[in-house]
Amino acid sequence: MPKHDHTKHPVMTNPYFDKESAEKDPDTVDAKSEKWLPTPEVFKAFLVRDYELATHNINMLMRSKRGPMSAKELKEQTLHSSDVIERVLTSGVATSKMTEANGRYSLVGV
Repeated sequence: MPKHDHTKHPVMTNPYFDKESAEKDPDTVDAKSEKWLPTPEVFKAFLVRDYELATHNINMLMRSKRGPMSAKELKEQTLHSSDVIERVLTSGVATSKMTEANGRYSLVGV
């Protein structure tokens, strides 16, 4: 089997990819140290996207399961943080899109 040529990576060969700018960007993740030091604005945008993604994933999962689920089950099946799952569930109940009974959540009208 031929050895993989790292110089042919799609991002690196993209004419719009600027490696120098990416290395200077303070919001770029350092893959070697796995540190992510976003600016406050970038982190706020990340939290918004994370919440929206979790909302979508939880709704899809609850529709497919067709039965009430606990926060723990949602955590295990979506891999979102407990914090964001709790926010999605609290918001869902507050807006009457979900109901809660004995620690189990279900979508309204499904």
